[in-house]
Amino acid sequence: MYPSLQCLFILYLALVQLVYSNPAIRIHPALPALSSGKVANLSSLHSANTVLVNNDDPIPKEFKAREEDIGPQSRPMSEPATFINVVQLISVLGKQDFNGEIRPFSFNTAQFPSPVISLGLPPSKTIKRAYFIWGLQIAMNDMYTRQRSPHFWTSLYSLEWKEQLIGRISFGLPLTVDGQARQITEQKSRVQEISAPANLSTDISNNRVAVAYTFTGGALNKIDVFNTLLWAMSDASRPVSSARVPANWIPPSLAVYGAHTTFVASAARRIAEPFLTYSLLLDALAGAASYFVDHNRVGELRMQLAVDGAPIGDCLFHHRSTSAMESE
Repeated sequence: MYPSLQCLFILYLALVQLVYSNPAIRIHPALPALSSGKVANLSSLHSANTVLVNNDDPIPKEFKAREEDIGPQSRPMSEPATFINVVQLISVLGKQDFNGEIRPFSFNTAQFPSPVISLGLPPSKTIKRAYFIWGLQIAMNDMYTRQRSPHFWTSLYSLEWKEQLIGRISFGLPLTVDGQARQITEQKSRVQEISAPANLSTDISNNRVAVAYTFTGGALNKIDVFNTLLWAMSDASRPVSSARVPANWIPPSLAVYGAHTTFVASAARRIAEPFLTYSLLLDALAGAASYFVDHNRVGELRMQLAVDGAPIGDCLFHHRSTSAMESE
């Protein structure tokens, strides 16, 4: 061994001995970019025209949604209207079989006739309701993180399972079903229409159910809150809609999504009906979306649910550093 190399080797051994004999000095191995497969935000998984999900994400890795280039047909569309229509659509679909099949349809609300949201499929084909809900989530996150302007833009997203095209979601574009599952024309969409709830007020109430919304703290990041709300609605769509919400329910997806905003639903401890069900929780979450939009404010929000005046649940959107919800 050459003298210079020998000196370097001796110096290296001395350094190693110093590091491992001194508990105050430690050399840590490099951490992977996505430790344990978890991500802080879905936007970190976006490329220019592709939206992917991580292996441990609540959305299976086999599912993908990709924005397609629609060229000059792209037009501005209202961001609040798009958000509300998506939330109301999930509130409708979420009360049905999450793994059931659906056919092509179009959807809007009386409050926001535009944009129309459409599902396009090949003739005689169906798609799992779960896939469509996941596609809506990914598309909304993609629009919030990439379309940075005062408006959203009319968009078309292809849905894939194991790299195979299974359908398309259109936002604000007439979508006609044909053999290719895609034909954008100026004609009216020839797909089935489904109805939005008749009552879209921010205080959703009828003869039995009432939900009161109250801002309880400081401002929160809008994209963070809206993604948390969509994750909560997606997770609430999985169980049977008539099932009871547990005493303290936090959407399981939030543990992986890692948002700075979290959501907790505290169901009242009751031994007899009425109970807080996932169906009522979906309605309350949809109402929260309208409350944020109507007040042009996004912050920590409390939702108190009652049936015939009897409290059934107390829910909260809050920053993760905020202490647990306090009873009044």
